[in-house]
Amino acid sequence: MNKTRKNKHNYNDAVIEELRRKYGFHKNYIIMSVRGDRVGTFPTKIKDEYHQLDRASKAAIQKKISEL
Repeated sequence: MNKTRKNKHNYNDAVIEELRRKYGFHKNYIIMSVRGDRVGTFPTKIKDEYHQLDRASKAAIQKKISEL
């Protein structure tokens, strides 16, 4: 019995929470939008903003590490 396994993706919780506050949607809807399960204008906007904020947070962490 083979079952397909889907790898669990780890999302940046701080970014997800900020997007949830900004748009007022549930956390699950934000994650589904980022994953691409939802289509439309808001999910596209949410997905773009998530990736921008995630890149910015990773860059800030790398900058802090290099300063140490």
